[in-house]
Amino acid sequence: FERFLFMFKLGKLKVLTVHDPFSHSGLKNEVREEKQRLRTFKWADRFILLNSKFVDDFSTYYRIPRTKISTNKFGLYDEMEYIPPVSTGVDGDFILFFGFISPYKGLEYLLEAMNIVKSQFPNLKVVIAGSGQLYFDTSLYQSEQFVWLHRYVDISELVDLLSKTKFVVCPNKDATQSGVVQMSFTMGVPVLASDVGALSETIENKVTGLLVPPCNPTALAEKICYLYSNEEVLNQMKENINTSWRKKQNWDDIVNDYLKVYNSCVE
Repeated sequence: FERFLFMFKLGKLKVLTVHDPFSHSGLKNEVREEKQRLRTFKWADRFILLNSKFVDDFSTYYRIPRTKISTNKFGLYDEMEYIPPVSTGVDGDFILFFGFISPYKGLEYLLEAMNIVKSQFPNLKVVIAGSGQLYFDTSLYQSEQFVWLHRYVDISELVDLLSKTKFVVCPNKDATQSGVVQMSFTMGVPVLASDVGALSETIENKVTGLLVPPCNPTALAEKICYLYSNEEVLNQMKENINTSWRKKQNWDDIVNDYLKVYNSCVE
C-alpha cells in the first residue's frame, strides 16, 4: 500500500477505480482500511465506480465533487468459457454459494434457509465453496444436505461446479456490485440474491434471477423452493442471460469508457 500511495504522490497515477465505494461490514482492521482509503483518495484526480447507485453517497461521504466521479462496469468473464473443468466430486442436485467467506456475505442466512428447505426438498444440497472466516457455529450444518469445500477453489473446479449447479445464491447482508454474479452469468447460471447494494443493477428480478430481502432466511427458503421446483422458469432465466445480459457486456464499450476518463485527465 505504501508503494502504491508513493506512486500517487509522484503523479504517476491519477485515476482510481474503486471496487467498493464503502467498506463492507464485519471486516477485520476496518478502521485501518478506512484510513488507508482516505489517504489514497486524497491523491486521485478522478474516480471510477463500477455502479451508479453509490455515486451520490460516495461523493457526499468523501467530499469528492460529483464532476470527478465517473462510472463503468464489469464485463464478461469470458476466459471461463475456455477453461477445462476439474471435478470436485460433488454430484446430485445442488445450489451453490462460492467466493471468499466473510460476515457481510450473509452465509448463515442461506444455511438457515436450507434447514427450512429440507422439509420440502430433502435431496437438495447446498455447496459452500471458498476459503475465509467461518464466523458462526458450523456444527449446526453438518448433515448430507451441506457440502463444505472450505478451501481455495481453483477456477477449473469452479467452472465444473457452475456447469452442474441449479443456480447460485448470494445471501449478502450488504454489497456493491459482485464478481460472483458476473462469473455465474458468464456461465449462464441464474442467481438468487439479496436485494442490497447495486446487485439490482446486474440481476434483473424475475428475468435473470431473483432478488429477496436481506437477512431473511424464510424469504430465501421460499425462493429456493420456487426456483428448484420450476425448471421452466430456470431455463427461461438462462436464456435471458445468454441473450439479453450478454449483449450488455461488450468489452470494447467498457474499454472505451475507461479511455474517455483517462484522456480527460491529460487534455
